[in-house]
Amino acid sequence: EDQGPGFAGYTDTGDAYGCKVNADRSKSYKAMLYMLPAAAGLSGGIFRLPNSFVIPVAGGRNVIFFTTLLLSIPCLWAAIALSKGDVGFLALTGAAIFSGVGGGSFASSMANISTFYPKRLQGYGLGMNGGLGNLGVSFVQLVLPQLFKACGVLTAVGGACISTGCWFLFPICIAAAFAAHLWMNNMPRE
Repeated sequence: EDQGPGFAGYTDTGDAYGCKVNADRSKSYKAMLYMLPAAAGLSGGIFRLPNSFVIPVAGGRNVIFFTTLLLSIPCLWAAIALSKGDVGFLALTGAAIFSGVGGGSFASSMANISTFYPKRLQGYGLGMNGGLGNLGVSFVQLVLPQLFKACGVLTAVGGACISTGCWFLFPICIAAAFAAHLWMNNMPRE
């Protein structure tokens, strides 16, 4: 049975991604799995600081447009890297670090929202932006794999091709960037 590129040696008998995982390597392997989201989270936290301060200088629309275009780069990077069975951990870590641009972009959108609402509705605007932004991420993480599975997309890890998610999100990032450029407003200068 073909299990996707680079995963021909994978079985359910203690192997992980074609490599034997013995008791000594199991702990290191789990630590590496936690490293990818931690790298993305750390870089997102770092990108939030400058993005929050650049809004008044460059304008919210301009910053969101630029950072969303930047966010398409790790999608493309991860899609290409994950389409190969022998992808290196450092390549995935680099893509994860660069994906932190999304966290910075989220902070930029939060800094941009308040100005467009009267004082009494600023909390509502911030809550809707934050809540819907986080709901969107959770929805994609929950629904996208199920959608691919229902459509019969071949997958390499656990039966699903994880690079497909990156290819799916890449054009969405590009479209969102241009939608932001066309229909968002810059924060009024005060």
